Amino acid sequence: MRSSALSILLPARRARLPTDLARNDRAGRLREHRLGDGWRAPFVAANGLDAKPPSPLVDATVVLVGGFAAPAPTLYFLSRWLRTLGYRTVRACHRSGLDCSERSYEALLATVGDVVRASRRPTWLLGHSRGGQVARVLATRRPDLVSGLIALGTPFTPGLAPLNGYTRARIRALGLAGSAGVPSIVSIGCLKGGCCSQFWLDLTEPWPAGVSFTAIYGSHDRVVRWRDAVDPAARTLVVPGTHLSLLASRASYVAISKALAAGVSVQHECGVA
Repeated sequence: MRSSALSILLPARRARLPTDLARNDRAGRLREHRLGDGWRAPFVAANGLDAKPPSPLVDATVVLVGGFAAPAPTLYFLSRWLRTLGYRTVRACHRSGLDCSERSYEALLATVGDVVRASRRPTWLLGHSRGGQVARVLATRRPDLVSGLIALGTPFTPGLAPLNGYTRARIRALGLAGSAGVPSIVSIGCLKGGCCSQFWLDLTEPWPAGVSFTAIYGSHDRVVRWRDAVDPAARTLVVPGTHLSLLASRASYVAISKALAAGVSVQHECGVA
C-alpha cells in the first residue's frame, strides 16, 4: 500500500505509454473512482512523456493552474513534459484548489504578475478544471498579462450545475466546513455568490481580442458536462480520455503542444514576443 501511494507522487522510472488511452479500457475510458483512484492510472502508466509533437518556435512561460483538490504534485508530469519541449513552467495550486474563487484569483494574479515582471512579456495559462475558470477570469480582467489560455476539462457555466452529483456533494461539504470557520476553504456563501458574485459574472464576460484561447475536453469526461466545457470564444478540441486523464494522456499532451506552438507562432510573427 505504501509503495502504491508513493507511486502517485513520484515519476515512473521509465515512461511507458500505450498507443492510445483506449488500450487501457476498450470503451475508451479510464475508470474515475470516487476516492481518488481516478488519476492513479494515467499518472503511473500513461504520463505521456513519449509524445513528441512540434517544439515551440520561441521561448515562453506557461503557468499551470491546478483544479479542485489538486495539489502541486498532480501537475508534475505535465510540467516536466512541457519543460522537455523548451517551455518554462510555473505551478500555481493555491490551497490545492479548495479556497474561494476570488481568493484563488488574487493568488493567481500575484503569481502571474511575478512571472510577467521576470520575463518582461505576457505569459501562457494552462488550467485544469476549476483552474481553467480562475485562469479565464484573470485573462478577462487582465489581458495585458496573458498571451493565451488552454483550458482542460473546464466548466464555463457558473456554479455547480455543470458538475456530476458526487463532485457537487464534495464541494458543498467543503462549503459547510468553510462556513463553520475552517480557514482557506470555500464557504457556502462563496458558492451561492457573496464574495465571488463578480467572479462568476466575469467567467462569462466576452473574451479579449488578441489573446489565444483553446478548450480541450475528454470524450469520456464524467465530471463536467460536455456542453458546459464549450466556450463560444474558444477553439474546442475533443480528445480520448476522462476528466483526470487530461493531465497525463498522449492525446491531451499533443493537443496542448499544438495549441501552444500555434499561438506562440502567431505572436512571434506579429512581433508580440
